[in-house]
Amino acid sequence: MGAGNEMNLRYMYATLLFLVAGGLLPLLFLPRSDWGQLDAPLVMSLAVLVYSAAMLSYPVAANKERILDMTFWLFAYVFLGLVPLVQLAESRFPWPDTYGDGTLVTAQLMTLAGLLAYHAGTLLGKPSKASPTAPGNPAADFAKPGGTRRFLVVSGLAILISGALLVQSGGIHSLFLPRNALQNVYETKSQGLIADQLIKVPVFVCLIFGLTLWKRRLFRSALPKLTTLLLLALCLVVSNPISNARYWFGSVMLTLCLLFVPWRRIGRFGWTAGYLLLFIVVFPYTDLFRNNLDGDIQTAGISDIFVQKGDYDAFQMSLNAVEYVGANGTTHGKQLLGALLFWVPRSLWEAKPLSSGQLLGEASGYFYTNLSCPLWAEGYLNGGLAGVVLLFAVYGFVSRRLQSKYEESRRLSTMSIYRIIVPFLSAYQVFLLRGDLMNALAYMSSFLLFAYLFARRSGGGSLRKSLRGSRSRSPGRTFAADRAGSAAFSRYTLSDITKR
Repeated sequence: MGAGNEMNLRYMYATLLFLVAGGLLPLLFLPRSDWGQLDAPLVMSLAVLVYSAAMLSYPVAANKERILDMTFWLFAYVFLGLVPLVQLAESRFPWPDTYGDGTLVTAQLMTLAGLLAYHAGTLLGKPSKASPTAPGNPAADFAKPGGTRRFLVVSGLAILISGALLVQSGGIHSLFLPRNALQNVYETKSQGLIADQLIKVPVFVCLIFGLTLWKRRLFRSALPKLTTLLLLALCLVVSNPISNARYWFGSVMLTLCLLFVPWRRIGRFGWTAGYLLLFIVVFPYTDLFRNNLDGDIQTAGISDIFVQKGDYDAFQMSLNAVEYVGANGTTHGKQLLGALLFWVPRSLWEAKPLSSGQLLGEASGYFYTNLSCPLWAEGYLNGGLAGVVLLFAVYGFVSRRLQSKYEESRRLSTMSIYRIIVPFLSAYQVFLLRGDLMNALAYMSSFLLFAYLFARRSGGGSLRKSLRGSRSRSPGRTFAADRAGSAAFSRYTLSDITKR
């Protein structure tokens, strides 16, 4: 297919996606009788929906991968655009409550302010074309001589730790109990959280590195391949959807898909359509085993699910945040500080804030307080609309920088740590945005820590040594010296990179 035909095809897909997401789906979900009586909250929900649909469609036409942006705008479209449209049209929310027009409009302004700030942050985070790759980063290339040996050592430790903690927690049988039945295995919640992360996260990190090295044909013997297969089997067992929350099982599966399913074979349009199906249809039914193993599926219309299930309470929690700030004022960053210092035990910090979801649930008088709290509500609780704008400007800036590092690594075919953490963050971002922030950061930080430590141990020393002896050489001679010193990279010649 010629370049012109391919471009025309991309524009056709982009137009189709925008028309379906920005026009057809609202028509399907919003009753026809409501179109003649659109009030300000409904119009603002439509604005959020159309804006998000446009931001989803543009990268399809521009042939941009940008997986972090993709999941951000997908979340905004579904949870802050389409779902609020249905909830406002039917005047029903997942948790029984009523709200005035002032609260509804303020929550929509909060949403739009966050989206615009994120968009601005991504524009500001765009790196200069002249910015060079930082060669001195010890985690820049983890596939160096000795990397396979280090992979085997670290993976062996991860398997031993996971196995020992599994035995302590009740063995393999405990992994196939309902999630709520596992809460009494450990004496305290902190002990359970630490053990849970040590069972799952190191194995998952090692699996990603092993599959990546295997895919790049850097394993020269059977042992690392067998180790990777063992990691895969163990990861599927300890991260199964029965005893694990949806955020973790979904992150594991989506990360593996983003890493190892060829992007161009599916395309941005296919990924976006698949995610929309996942969020709207699959997501509500993935908590079947929270309380028991019966898996009894009770079907309902999608519109009914939007207004009945707490899975779609992101907009309502934003409304509760508006009412909380109206009654008590902002927390002046106290909630954000508590989220960042989640690792400090309450025995040492008696005044440690509650998680924002629990805070809003108790303030609203709900009987159930293990609730979400979207990042927009977090920003509003901490600093009002100004807090939302600042938080999302920084969030967009950091996301764009990470995305640029990821794209650069793919373009140069280097084994950068960004090729590991960015796909994970793209998948996990849905749960980070849905909140609450304290719990999301607690689980995300363990993955980032283990990924960084693995990459640093696997290539830091060798990389620094190779750079120390090559600074005075020309680029061509430097590459030849590196190739001679590392047989693992013998097939990546300068001409290969130029052709890419």
